[in-house]
Amino acid sequence: MPFSEKQSSIYFYVSPTGSDAHPGDEARPFATITRARDVIRKLKNVNSDITVFIKGGEYYLDEPISLDERDSGRGNFKVIYRNYPGENPEIIGGKSVSGWEPVMINGQNGYKAKVGTDWKFYSLYERDIKTKEFKRAIIARTPKDPEGRYQSSFHVVDHQSMQSFSYDLDEIQFNSGSDEYKQLQVFIWVGAVHWRWMAETIPVADIDRENHIITLKHPIAFSDFNPVEPGVCYFLQNSLGFLEESGEFFLDEDVGEVYYIPYDMETDINCLEIIAPTVKKIFDLKGSSPWQFIRNVQIQGLKISVSDFHHTYLCSVSYAKEFGGSDLMEGYEHRQALIYLQNAAKIEVKFCKLANAGYNGVLMDSFSKNNTLYGNHIRDIGGTGICLMGSLKEDADNVANLIRNNYINGCGRNIGHGAGIQLLRSCDNLVSHNFVETGPRYGISMKGARPMGDDGKVVHHLDTSGNRIEFNLFRDLMYGTRDCGYIESFWCGHNIIHNNRAYQCQAFDDPGYGIMMDDHTNYNTITNNITFDYLGGNYQCWDDVGNKFLQKEYCNYKAFGEEDARKFAKEHEILWDEVGLEEDFPEESRPEVLPGWTPKPRRYRTNGGLRIFVVDYDDMFGVVDRGYTVGNCTNGDWLMFRDIDLGCGYQNVSIYLNSACQRFVGETIKYEEGHMECITKEGLVEKTEIELRIDRVDGPLISTVEVPDTGSYNWQKWFWQVVQAPLKRISGRHDLYFVFKGGGPDNGMFLYEVAQVEWLELNPL
Repeated sequence: MPFSEKQSSIYFYVSPTGSDAHPGDEARPFATITRARDVIRKLKNVNSDITVFIKGGEYYLDEPISLDERDSGRGNFKVIYRNYPGENPEIIGGKSVSGWEPVMINGQNGYKAKVGTDWKFYSLYERDIKTKEFKRAIIARTPKDPEGRYQSSFHVVDHQSMQSFSYDLDEIQFNSGSDEYKQLQVFIWVGAVHWRWMAETIPVADIDRENHIITLKHPIAFSDFNPVEPGVCYFLQNSLGFLEESGEFFLDEDVGEVYYIPYDMETDINCLEIIAPTVKKIFDLKGSSPWQFIRNVQIQGLKISVSDFHHTYLCSVSYAKEFGGSDLMEGYEHRQALIYLQNAAKIEVKFCKLANAGYNGVLMDSFSKNNTLYGNHIRDIGGTGICLMGSLKEDADNVANLIRNNYINGCGRNIGHGAGIQLLRSCDNLVSHNFVETGPRYGISMKGARPMGDDGKVVHHLDTSGNRIEFNLFRDLMYGTRDCGYIESFWCGHNIIHNNRAYQCQAFDDPGYGIMMDDHTNYNTITNNITFDYLGGNYQCWDDVGNKFLQKEYCNYKAFGEEDARKFAKEHEILWDEVGLEEDFPEESRPEVLPGWTPKPRRYRTNGGLRIFVVDYDDMFGVVDRGYTVGNCTNGDWLMFRDIDLGCGYQNVSIYLNSACQRFVGETIKYEEGHMECITKEGLVEKTEIELRIDRVDGPLISTVEVPDTGSYNWQKWFWQVVQAPLKRISGRHDLYFVFKGGGPDNGMFLYEVAQVEWLELNPL
């Protein structure tokens, strides 16, 4: 029926106990959101907001809730999908698995259920009886590591396809002749041992049990120029033979049976709610084109849970090589999210709880303008919490979005390089007052597209430019990777990074960076950022070519604890209390642990073996802090470690370093049209050494370590070695100096470094 222009608003109601045959009023609500959508599409002469109140309870989906330009608010009015006041509706992208039967699984008590061969899923969730929250189950895997830091022997044996590797019989033993490995997959960090840039999930094509070789269905990313080496992090998954622990599951796709060992083994499994996904998106907001876009829709106060992953995930680099496209664009089948936007403008998502995603929490894909994400609690996400991904069109199409006051926890559960917030070719966004914690890689990542023009001609949309990243709080990030920062930028420019704070962040197996300006990052303003209880550098500008146009960089500080950080902030008038979530963030969703903890001691003060990580220095001269190492250590440079307790003395010193000092006397760098050309002159250099002195930089000499040539020859080929030397017996507490001597001659542009160093260790008598 037509509505009068005088109406202030139009209301519909949805309830789990309703019926789609009802008219949708409060007394006789609809049963589904899609029915409300269909009725709203038919309304004529609407001159008001339309609100769909969703009553408390669970709504299980067999398909996404799809909205397009027909579902837009008319004029400047909105269509609002929100919770009924005081109630907590949950929209679930899956359905319950029932009919569980007890069964012994590899000597453990477990269960199996028939689900049919048409229902294939790669995620499973168990609802906690006490908290009522879903907990992600894990596909059965080996090796198992409760901290998720999977590292095992790994050896590439096929250097052409880079699809095969040998396995260690001490770690993996396949049953001869068994077909239980027919669905086997490898989860692997790619980018060699040192980097771990991205993660992939690749199905296994063949297992050669006689020669202990696994062959994959797709090549491993980056292996054409950065081969996978022993020590890379990986695990095997998706075999019934690996199912041994609580919280693991396996779906036999051919038979249509799922096996599971619940987290809660004390409760009858038929009293538990075990959910398997049916969709990869829950809300799918997609206009027909950038000229026919959906607009003026608000989603508010809803709990949105559970979506699925895929049996194969190739990172963007692999996907582009195999299927074409940009190496920084996700493949189309991986552009999934609990809330997905494309060809969308003025969409608002406010005060929602988003959890248990197979892929992303929210994805704004291609044309997405003037959208708002505010006050949301986003947790347990397979990929990135909030992702803004523009296209490769000439004009910027992913712009002017507001990402503010969101709490994001636990990203990267399936796609290890997932960030809390990521901007890919997205411009002029405000990202502020968010709290991002607990993830294997970035807090906020900005990436452009390559190749771009020269440094003087920055292409706007390819450059991920004009963004303002401010007043965000970060904690417990980068634990799964290296070569990253809690804020990271790659092929970007003209962004502002202001008044952010991070603590308790440390990259896997090394400290990592703080704010990392990676390759070709230009014209940025980086001010008033503070890190504390953090082992890496505060600000790292990385790339000899692209980063030389740093607009401003001041008042950024690495503190050794919260007290030191607060003192610095007060002295420099840096805003402290304004960082992180704002006052109107919902109290029931606010994280329990906020800053105010006792900072951890720095590592060299607590290590019984007195291993000193060089980035824990108290003072230095000349070296470059690379986050987990120090480099560009040239003749006369030094590091100082204050008040080291040498006890009764040590026998010798071990230093973990790499160097090319015996092969190059100098290096000339020619810069032309955005490219770097290195011209080297080979030969022997003078003797290179590292001196250990106490109390002063020219104080008593207690050891001299000769630096060998370890074979390193560029930033991707670092070969590390432990070097030892005798140590004069000195007892008591002293300031310890690490002095670099020798190296190549200064050719006017580049003084070749003595070494790059990660740690030194004083060994007992």
